[in-house]
Amino acid sequence: MLHVRPKSGTASCSGRKVRMRRCCLAGVFLAVWGAAVCAGAQPGDRASTAVLHFDLRQAITRALNHNRLLLDSGYGVENRGLSVYASQAAFDLKVKPLSTVGTDDEGKRLTAGLSLSKAFENGLKTSLAPEFGQVGDEFRGEIAARLEMPLFRGFGRVTTLDKVDRSRFAFRTARRTYHLARVKTVLDTVTALYDVVRQKRLVALLQSRVTGLEHHVQDLRLRQRVGIAGRMDLYRADIQRQEMLDSLALAREGLRNAADRLKLLLAIPQRQPIGVSAPLDIDPPDMSPERAVAVALKRRTEIRQAEDALGEARRQALVARENLLPAVNLVAGYVSSRSSTILGDIFRPEDARWTVGLSGSTEWSRRAEKIAYRQRLNDIQAARLKLQHTREEIRREVRQQLDALRRARRRIDIQRAQIHQAEGKRALAALKFRHNLSDNFDVVDADRELQRARSSLLHARIDYIVGVYRLRRALGTLLEDEL
Repeated sequence: MLHVRPKSGTASCSGRKVRMRRCCLAGVFLAVWGAAVCAGAQPGDRASTAVLHFDLRQAITRALNHNRLLLDSGYGVENRGLSVYASQAAFDLKVKPLSTVGTDDEGKRLTAGLSLSKAFENGLKTSLAPEFGQVGDEFRGEIAARLEMPLFRGFGRVTTLDKVDRSRFAFRTARRTYHLARVKTVLDTVTALYDVVRQKRLVALLQSRVTGLEHHVQDLRLRQRVGIAGRMDLYRADIQRQEMLDSLALAREGLRNAADRLKLLLAIPQRQPIGVSAPLDIDPPDMSPERAVAVALKRRTEIRQAEDALGEARRQALVARENLLPAVNLVAGYVSSRSSTILGDIFRPEDARWTVGLSGSTEWSRRAEKIAYRQRLNDIQAARLKLQHTREEIRREVRQQLDALRRARRRIDIQRAQIHQAEGKRALAALKFRHNLSDNFDVVDADRELQRARSSLLHARIDYIVGVYRLRRALGTLLEDEL
């Protein structure tokens, strides 16, 4: 048998074609797989690499609209509002179907009808119940009407609307609580955002200080080589540099923690990088302490809540006093019943019965009602004391915030003067060190004092700005919406 072997060039060419086809198939597969991964990625995963920037107004708006605790409080307000509608449903027209299917000693029973009832806000109750059907071999129809009116206890809107008024007070309380939660969210957001700004500025100050110390250490090494500086100078500068590096690491950790806290308030995922900006201008409030207290007493939600609680205590005392009266009701009834073998005859108004009478079920001593009334009177006194305490607490808080602003303002002035002195001391120490008139101890000490003064000024300025917002919260003007 004759065997023909292909040429080596032809074999290598075909092998390259096979490898090229495999590479093309692998490329197509990778492209399709990459497109599928990109299409299936979540929007939050793609957006997590982009930095979200917030200024002060944007951060406050974001917190008011997306803060989780605030949204949860909003659902509580909505539930209280629904409770008001539920309590008012007691005065709606009630329509209930009536039906009977069965067998008794009269034979088969098959009846149907409606029960209509209505309760009024003055205590009056009415009902009408027509019912028709077949009982045994006859057709039977009945119309029953009832009227019940309290004569003493339960007559009037005070007692009848007790449940509705309670639910309305709970709804107003929930709304005010929600408003206070919004105020707290705004203040927490301002504090957290300025804390991020504080830590960011502090990191920048420490980083510049570390850079300056590194240059100073390099300069000392050169001086040591030529015999101008000693080893002790180099040790002293290097120790200071290590301390600054440790402070810088702590400041960066504080920056991350402050940013994480702000993300939590803004309902932003923790993995999402953010950037913030806020003004550092100082706008001192132009208001006397007497004027500030007057504004706070007029605007604070806690005052309106305490006044409303006093009114609610008085209303409940009126209800308790009404319960001391005897429970005597005037009851009137009408029943028309007829049976016939012909369906049409049962609708004739015959065999009607009228009833009018008095009914009552009052315990003679009414000891529990008297104790409840006394308790409600004590609640009035407690609510009055609570209102007085709230007013005094607001006065104290306003004066405290004004004093805190004055102290922060004095701190700012003091730190600015210290920075000016520290800069002069630093320039003089550097001049002496360059001319070999002193060692670097004075330079390192002056740098430390200058760094401390700048950090203290930063803290004082931010404390003052946050203090202005705290004062606005104490005045009740942090949020303009009133309840």
